[in-house]
Amino acid sequence: MDDLFSHYSFFERTIPENIIYNIRKISEFNNDVLYPKEQEYIAKCCEKRQREFVAGRILAKRILSFLGVNNFPVLSGEFREPLWPNDIVGSISHCDNYCFVAAAKNRNFYSIGVDIETSNPLAENLEDIVCTNSEQNWIKLTKSKGCLLPLSKIIFSSKESIYKCIYPILKRYVDFKEVEILLQISAPYFRAYILPTSKADISFREKISIIGLFSIEKGCICSLASWAV
Repeated sequence: MDDLFSHYSFFERTIPENIIYNIRKISEFNNDVLYPKEQEYIAKCCEKRQREFVAGRILAKRILSFLGVNNFPVLSGEFREPLWPNDIVGSISHCDNYCFVAAAKNRNFYSIGVDIETSNPLAENLEDIVCTNSEQNWIKLTKSKGCLLPLSKIIFSSKESIYKCIYPILKRYVDFKEVEILLQISAPYFRAYILPTSKADISFREKISIIGLFSIEKGCICSLASWAV
């Protein structure tokens, strides 16, 4: 589907088959109307939150229609996670100006997580909160070789997408340092590892197989994590 990225984007060319996604400016949806149950959910929210919610739900409806599902209100769960039809997995994310939505049939994926962030660097005081010691050492080494990418922000975005991918399975918050990722800048892709110190049980750590992609274009970092069946 069309999105803000160019057609030669690595992200667009390598997104896993059977995942339908779209990334649009939030301002495109100012005049769109939600289902009554969706509208009720955000009736008391601030204007910014309402605009984000509208963009995410309208994009979700477009993707659901492409997947053969129509007239389905995408409501929110206890932790504001989108509630998809029983045979669909998906994810929604926003940054200042853009909305990113992806979904697929659950016969192809256990779960999907997406994140979109502005590409400005992560605040220095947050790097130790977000990144493991190994990730911080990798960042220092990679920067020493001349890499100018906002590496800690890429790791942040990747972990946000991983959290959204894991949450439907674990049903709990996953701390940044419960997960370690291996970034391949030249690809660019990442693989997630649940650390032994995590609260996740051993059987889950052994079974997890989450891989992801990221792209930096038009001032945005986009990450998508998927766990294929």
